[in-house]
Amino acid sequence: MRDLAHHKLWAQGIQQMLQQSLNIECNLRTTVESVWFDDIKSGNYDLAIGAIVSTPLDPSDYFNAWYTKDGPQNYSFWDNKEFQALVPRIDREVDAKKRLTLIRRAESVMEQDPPLVPVAWEKINDVWYNYVMDHNPPDYFGIYDVGQTGYSVAGQGLRYCSSPPRKRGSRSAAEPWIPEFPLSRE
Repeated sequence: MRDLAHHKLWAQGIQQMLQQSLNIECNLRTTVESVWFDDIKSGNYDLAIGAIVSTPLDPSDYFNAWYTKDGPQNYSFWDNKEFQALVPRIDREVDAKKRLTLIRRAESVMEQDPPLVPVAWEKINDVWYNYVMDHNPPDYFGIYDVGQTGYSVAGQGLRYCSSPPRKRGSRSAAEPWIPEFPLSRE
C-alpha cells in the first residue's frame, strides 16, 4: 500500500477480513508512491490498494487506461479479446444510443471476465448547511456526482447548477450533460 493514512486503515481492515473470512494470512507492505507505482506496473504484488482515477464524464478514458491490454493503469494485466475489440468502436461511435449499447456490452464482458476484483470502496460522507436545497446523497455515486450535482440555496435568490435535476440512474456516461451557464438568478 502507499504510505497514506487511509490506505493503511483499509489495508488493516482487508487483512482482518481475509484472515477471518477466508483464513488467508497476508503481510502488509507500505511504500512511498514511486515504489508503489513501480511495483504495480511490474506485477510485484498479490493485492494492492489503489484508485481508479480518470475523466469521469466518459468511459472511454478509464476503459482505455485501466482495461485495454497496453493501458497505462492496467495493473492486473487483463486482456480480453472481445473487450479489446469493443473499446475502439466505443471511442469512435458518435450516436449516443449505439454508443451506450456498446458500453453496456463492454460492461457485460467485464462482469463475465472481471479484470480485477474490488474488495473495498471508499464512502464519502457529506455535510451541508440546512439552507442548501436539492441535495439528495443517495441519488449520486462518488466524487463525480458530488461535483456535478446542482444545489439551490433557499432564500438566497441564486442557484448553482452544474447538472440538471435527474432521477436515480437516469444519467448515462454516453449522454453527458454540459451546462450552458454555471450560475444563474432565479
